[in-house]
Amino acid sequence: MTQRIDLRSYAQAETLLNGPKCNSYGVGMGLGFKLSHSLVFDVAGGPQWTTATCGSPVSATFSASLVKNIALRTRVYGSVYRQFTTIARLNSRWEDTAAVGFSTGIQRLTFSTDAGYLRGEPIATVVPAYHGWFVAPRARFKILNTLGLTGGYRFFTGSGGNLLNGNLSYAYAGVEWYPAPLHFR
Repeated sequence: MTQRIDLRSYAQAETLLNGPKCNSYGVGMGLGFKLSHSLVFDVAGGPQWTTATCGSPVSATFSASLVKNIALRTRVYGSVYRQFTTIARLNSRWEDTAAVGFSTGIQRLTFSTDAGYLRGEPIATVVPAYHGWFVAPRARFKILNTLGLTGGYRFFTGSGGNLLNGNLSYAYAGVEWYPAPLHFR
């Protein structure tokens, strides 16, 4: 929109592959504000629709972050967000998170790590909602300017859900697409 304000949109779809069939689809809008040459504030949100086995049929995703660039391609940040989760054994499909993190890039490779608190919204009231702390290192490799690979690990310790010992860890991998931005004049 201007040199200091960006307007963004997003669309997402997720499918739960373990347990009852559960699909989720969402869209949203966001704004990015460049507060100074090294400080950026982003906020985004939108509706999310899910099948009945996912818990709430309609909810919303939300995110807000404050990012401080401390060197070329190195930053620290704080964020809060609500998202659909596909993690098994937690008796939840919606997760609220508050986290802090660090990210640094070397050519096409970016390393990041987050740590924070999260809580879930239970599907059934028989099992209590989970909540606890997590650490999540990850890496992203840009193959092309429009395509990349990502992978990471998350360790969670807490209580609630269907966790037997209070700990949960998992690894993930994915492909990311970065479409060219549209510029309106």
